[in-house]
Amino acid sequence: MRPGIEYKTFYVVQHTRRWVHRKDTNKNREPSKQISELSRKQKELRIKSQNTSDEEKKAELKKERNKVLHDIRKKVIEEREREIEIKISDIDTAQNDTAMFKAVKLLNLDRKYEAIKVEDESGKTVAHPNEKLNIVTNFFESKFQNPNKPFIEAFFGEPRKLKKPITKEEVRKSINKLNNNRAPGKDGIQGELFKFGPETIDRYIANIINESFEKHEILDINAGEIIPLPKPGKPKGPPKNLRPITLLNTIRKTLSTIVLERIRPHVEKYISHSQSGFRPNRSTADVAWTHKWLAAKTLQEKINITITGIDMSAAFDTIDRATLLNILETIIEEDELRLVRFLLSNTYLNIRIGGTKEEKKFTSNIGTPQGDSLSPILFVVYLENALKEVRPILPESEKILPNEIAYADDVDFIARERIDVAQIQRVLKRYNLEVNVDKTEYTILDRNEKAGKTLKKSEP
Repeated sequence: MRPGIEYKTFYVVQHTRRWVHRKDTNKNREPSKQISELSRKQKELRIKSQNTSDEEKKAELKKERNKVLHDIRKKVIEEREREIEIKISDIDTAQNDTAMFKAVKLLNLDRKYEAIKVEDESGKTVAHPNEKLNIVTNFFESKFQNPNKPFIEAFFGEPRKLKKPITKEEVRKSINKLNNNRAPGKDGIQGELFKFGPETIDRYIANIINESFEKHEILDINAGEIIPLPKPGKPKGPPKNLRPITLLNTIRKTLSTIVLERIRPHVEKYISHSQSGFRPNRSTADVAWTHKWLAAKTLQEKINITITGIDMSAAFDTIDRATLLNILETIIEEDELRLVRFLLSNTYLNIRIGGTKEEKKFTSNIGTPQGDSLSPILFVVYLENALKEVRPILPESEKILPNEIAYADDVDFIARERIDVAQIQRVLKRYNLEVNVDKTEYTILDRNEKAGKTLKKSEP
């Protein structure tokens, strides 16, 4: 059996790790004839420079030597990259996976996980780590998996190339955006290994992804590792008070950023101006400024305004992925739709807790996978489509007023009168988005100047 394309990645990363940390065991290997000749030349130039008293001549010799040193560094890089290419070529023709499994073993880091307090349904504290793991896994599986929703297939149609293949330049641009000092995913690959490794890695990552789509070969990069941590200020023990920290594989994060850059121009045209979340040059400051503007407009126009703020429960974790793909089909190109579909498929999650080396996994089929740069904007697109159905059923607002003010899933609806939240709730429910009615907040901006200085809140 020939090694899968994911193993080629592991092999490249193994050599990248050596590149970054300079741990190549064969430190005393003989340099090539070209490098030896250049080294001899730079040594002669250095001696001549040290032995001349002519400053102009010394400067010329120094300049010439610097050029030779630059050529030496370039040759060393070329030789290292050539070594990797030869080894990758060997992988392509190999008849067994021995070397690949060795590479995987080297990449598996010995992590230590924090011990957490876990209670069962009766409120009794669980002592055995494996029992804790079962309880926590069952809880998160109930949150991230819906048996009534479909599991997205990685590919559709016949195997075919991407019309616009992933380029090494896109890979490098995405890699440069990876944050340093972040915990790696299950693959154990730190972002710095890609950032500071040889440029060869860019081309091979691009080729691996393109080959996956051309042949419809599953590239196993969508696994996430969940580290549950207690929520601050919440009682320790109940699984609902655990916050899931999701660690994703570095290649997945790289591909997610590439897809985000590709779809952003289309998405920006689709999303309403009222949405400030996860958009270039927008922030919570835009939301604060708009609220200030509304207060001033209330006084200027001598009108009353009611702001209805809704709270959605775990909105990012509940979206219907099939519906999301149907929405995106009308917005983005076929290549990008194929890439998003791939990233929403085979998203299985491993739960890891302290005290045991065991791990339990399950496949998630709802929500946007946490931990990458693409997921938030996918949610914003999904919510925008739902809001397009909400707007027509709301009372008409003044032309001078916006329909709503939004930052991701925090949405404030603007109207002259109180809005019937039940109507909004019915529409959002069709999108698997739950409105927490008990947390709905009504804020009245009064045209009276004194009252206008203070926001007056009333319960529904």
